[in-house]
Amino acid sequence: MKTTFKILVVILAIMTSNVYAEVKPYTKVGGMELVEHNISEGHKAYTALGIDISQKWDKVIMKYTLEGWSMIEAVDDDPEMPQAGFKVSAEVKTKRDKIQPFVSLDYNSWDRDVGSFTTLHYLNSKFGVDGKWNILYTRVGGTYPIWNETNSSDNMSGKLGFVCELGFKWKKVSVGYIYERTSFTDLETNFSGVKIGYTF
Repeated sequence: MKTTFKILVVILAIMTSNVYAEVKPYTKVGGMELVEHNISEGHKAYTALGIDISQKWDKVIMKYTLEGWSMIEAVDDDPEMPQAGFKVSAEVKTKRDKIQPFVSLDYNSWDRDVGSFTTLHYLNSKFGVDGKWNILYTRVGGTYPIWNETNSSDNMSGKLGFVCELGFKWKKVSVGYIYERTSFTDLETNFSGVKIGYTF
């Protein structure tokens, strides 16, 4: 909670600073799969609301994100599935016309209601490239959790995952397909779906 508050303070400071900030609220709708001990525990529909705030300098773009998500499909028959979570992140990428390498660090948290392992907090690093061509855009990269904490003693090691996004931006509206895999030694989450945003 303290981390979330600090991020919100930083975002507010950015929005009130003299540096131009681009604001993009967005929503996601899609599916999430949880794999635990190499067994798929289910695939459920989720929705998310978030906001991206970007600052642009001559050669660098900084982006800050706050996102919350929850299941819109009952998890009664799959209690191992997370019920809700949130993410705060900071990203930096080079400002180029078509290809923009990026790196980011996300703080993630989610909860579920089963057994002794009901909460997961973790820092997830991401790295890759963004591409732009006319109205089309894409993102391809990797993910790697560098820290995690649970309310049980079964803290895990991170493994290499994958992230991709493909879509288009027309005027101020963007629509894209997203896929993100986050992997640990005993756990894996797969988020996929449609992301719709509007840039102010």
